[in-house]
Amino acid sequence: MNTNSHYKHKINNNHKKNTMTEIVTKQKENNLHIKLDTPIVDPTSNCFNYSYDITTAINTDLTKIKHSIDKVSFCIYRIVHCKNQQNVKHPFLQYLLYKYPPTQGNISNTMIFPFIKIKNNIKKESKEFIKTIIGKDLKSEGFIEKNKTAFLFYSINSVDDEYIDKVNFMTKQNELWWCIMDEICNHKKVLKFPIHKSVYNLFFNNPSLIYIKLNEKRIEIPIVAYYGNYFNFLPIVAALGQRANTSKTKSDSLFFSSFKKAIRYGCWTDDYKKKTVYNEDISDIDGLYHKCGIIRFALFIGKIDIINSVEVNKIENYITSSVWKTKFNSIFLTKIKFYEKELDVIPEYILKDFSQQTPLSYHEIDKTLLPPVWEPNFSDYNIV
Repeated sequence: MNTNSHYKHKINNNHKKNTMTEIVTKQKENNLHIKLDTPIVDPTSNCFNYSYDITTAINTDLTKIKHSIDKVSFCIYRIVHCKNQQNVKHPFLQYLLYKYPPTQGNISNTMIFPFIKIKNNIKKESKEFIKTIIGKDLKSEGFIEKNKTAFLFYSINSVDDEYIDKVNFMTKQNELWWCIMDEICNHKKVLKFPIHKSVYNLFFNNPSLIYIKLNEKRIEIPIVAYYGNYFNFLPIVAALGQRANTSKTKSDSLFFSSFKKAIRYGCWTDDYKKKTVYNEDISDIDGLYHKCGIIRFALFIGKIDIINSVEVNKIENYITSSVWKTKFNSIFLTKIKFYEKELDVIPEYILKDFSQQTPLSYHEIDKTLLPPVWEPNFSDYNIV
């Protein structure tokens, strides 16, 4: 699958109709995509065992689609696991969404299921459309009807998906995005791009679509979080995962944060001073990197310890100790106390083990939008 395919679509002059009519070509593969090593799998592991039974939510008899249907939305999903991508702790679900271009008025950058307006023949037109996206025929597993829209479901396996073993470099111009359930159902956005209500409402109304299971028990859904650093360092981190972060504390733990907080460390040095690596300046005199970047991760947080209203001088001691690791898999930092006053901090996740992280994509930050120094309440941070 080409996640860089551009929908060279014909949008109706009336943008309020949100109408997409065709995809026509594939772009050349982006040479910034990072190819991951072939996974080495322990045959005794459960990391590739799962079930995703959506038959209770969908109608598998495609002949039952009503002739009054005038729109088809394509719900294409894949399940990432340790056999098709390295360093995946548990299987997790992704759905493919289409992002409108940045120049589409009030729907600019909105993410939605790929869709077509039906002209004459649902079966024929749907088959042609899915082949354009995937590059081959793909059989629909079934459908859900809502008003005059049919949501057709398709599963793509690793054989058909040439990008499942890569960490993709993505920009605002990319129109096809693999999204995790935390982004769809909880955040209702990917990075800064809003997800259309028709997408998350489909899952809210059919919750069995949200979960994959092992032995009838729900497998943990990973959360989305971010890591920021000088852009040219990101390919190594994306390929090998974030190693122990020693820049903030002496901890051997792993630090991740929100999109906004990741930009702090993805665009400026720790001390806002000029930084040189191998005799080459990578930032200006004020610590602003010449090229800013972040990585988007899926995190399995497991059993979490929520730090709320703890004295700031006690936090580092607690994080660097191994005490919390005997009971928890991660820490969620929300509030701190500073001279008896409670201060809200931008949420930060601290992980116990390297295996709890899986990179999803990486991005360059648009420096033209940045304030002189990082501001936690600034709202215009975005990728190029």
